[in-house]
Amino acid sequence: MKKLIKLSGVFLLMLILVVIVFLYQSLTLYQPPLTQFISMNEKQSFEPFVEIDSKLSCYRPMLDAETISTTQPLKLLVWNVHKGEDQGWQSLLLNYEEKTDFMLLQEATSLQKLPQLLQHMPNQLFASGFAYRDMQSGVATLSPFSPQYYCSAAVDEPWLAIPKTSVSSVYPLDNGKFLLMINVHMVNFEWGTSAYRQQLEQIMQQLQQRVDAVIIAGDFNAWNQDRVAILQQKMAQFGLHEISFSPDNRLRFNGFPLDHIFVKGLKAVSATTKKTKASDHNPMWVELTFD
Repeated sequence: MKKLIKLSGVFLLMLILVVIVFLYQSLTLYQPPLTQFISMNEKQSFEPFVEIDSKLSCYRPMLDAETISTTQPLKLLVWNVHKGEDQGWQSLLLNYEEKTDFMLLQEATSLQKLPQLLQHMPNQLFASGFAYRDMQSGVATLSPFSPQYYCSAAVDEPWLAIPKTSVSSVYPLDNGKFLLMINVHMVNFEWGTSAYRQQLEQIMQQLQQRVDAVIIAGDFNAWNQDRVAILQQKMAQFGLHEISFSPDNRLRFNGFPLDHIFVKGLKAVSATTKKTKASDHNPMWVELTFD
């Protein structure tokens, strides 16, 4: 009997190893992130350049970008779409499309074909940290506007070695100033906070650019007090404040909301969340005005 149990344990271990090897053979990692600008109605191309340091992959357009009006509200949808695995995500995005200027999505995939789905959001910035069986996954920023330039960065998950990505984009405003928008998906699987802190510092480093309005939003995976403290300290250091929601239906773990929106040089007129079964996260929607 003991011999049978021992053989069963060995077989189970071998089976687990085979599954792990199979999964990693089907996995392609991108470090730095594979970053693409996809446009349905523009013949815009971007060339790489170094903006801050070699840890960021940055690109600037060959043509000038259109300015964003500072006299009109700026409306954002921020949502972890769970790789489109749940029914109804298309309908939810389409319902928000016409009343939204920017969509900042996490766990977006190349198979979702978002620019083709969303006719009012023809421009997509997509920074992918990995592909599984040729399906790229990462963060996507969609908008009718084209950026002045954009950068991407990633930090590897300590346990899984899979890169968690962020993509930042800078847009010219009609008053001669600039808006910096950063779409974030933070490290999750870590007992400590070293990789989490590293990724946050990497993201905040981009605020050294000459910008007047800032939006940092996404899935921060701030699921314990240590992470929350680091996040709040960094945002306060750079003068950003957090948006509050009513109602607040954000996904929580250990009582802490995972998704956040931080802003500087803007204020919220309206900020809501919506309960949905179209993802494991609930979307955040905010209407902002420029200071």
